[in-house]
Amino acid sequence: MYSRQKWFTYFNPLSSPISVVLGDNHSILATGVGRVIVHMCVNGEWKHQMLQNVLYVPGLHSNLLSIDCAAEVTFKLLLCHVYNHNGELICKEQKRGTAYIIDIEVPRPETAHITNIKVFPSEGDEMPMQVLATHPNVSKASLEMWHRQLGHLSHNTVDQMLCKGMVTGMEFTDKPLPTGPCEPCLKGKQTCTDISKVANERSEIVLGCIFSDLCEQPTCSHHRYNYFATFIDDKLRNV
Repeated sequence: MYSRQKWFTYFNPLSSPISVVLGDNHSILATGVGRVIVHMCVNGEWKHQMLQNVLYVPGLHSNLLSIDCAAEVTFKLLLCHVYNHNGELICKEQKRGTAYIIDIEVPRPETAHITNIKVFPSEGDEMPMQVLATHPNVSKASLEMWHRQLGHLSHNTVDQMLCKGMVTGMEFTDKPLPTGPCEPCLKGKQTCTDISKVANERSEIVLGCIFSDLCEQPTCSHHRYNYFATFIDDKLRNV
C-alpha cells in the first residue's frame, strides 16, 4: 500500500473504494490500484524491482508491504528475507520495534526537455541549453494505438511490456482486442509464393500462358547491350 499517486507507473482508479483496517482498528479508504517500480537494497546492492497490485491509500502515513504478496519469506533473529517467484532474494528487512523496515527507494520519473532552437548547430558544435519546460513524459493511448506506434508489434507483446514493467511512461486508456485483421500487418508480413519448377497443367490455347525471363550475357552485343529477355508460349513452346 502506497500513499503517493505520483509514484505509480501505472494507475487505475477503483470504481468502489476499498476499506483498509489498520492495526488500531481505524479504517481508511484505498481509491486506486496499480504498479510501482522501486529499488530495493540487498547486501549493499540496489536492485530494480516492480511491485504489482499496489493499493493507493491517500490517508496512509507509512507505506506497507504484505508478506502474503511475496513468494517466500523467512525470519531469522531480527531479519526478514523476502524472495520473488524465481527464488531470488529481493530485500532484507530489519526489525525495529514491532515492524520490519525495508530499504527501498522510488526512482525519479523520467522527464522530457522541450527546447526552442532557431538555428540548428553544425556538426561538432555544442547544443545550446535553452530549456523552456520540463515535465514528466507519460503518454496514454489505447492498446491498438500502441500496437501501431510500436511498428505493429503484437498486441500480447505490447501488453506484456507494460504488465512486466519493461517500459515506463506509457499507459493504456483501454485494451479491447481488434475484431478483425490489421491490414498493415497483413501487407507487411506477407511472403511471396514459391514458383513451382514443374507445371501440372499446360495451356490449351496460344498466348494463354507466357513465361518470361531476363538474362545477362557476359559479352556485350554489337549495339552494346548486356541483357536479353525471353518469352515462351506455354502451348507452342516457341520463343
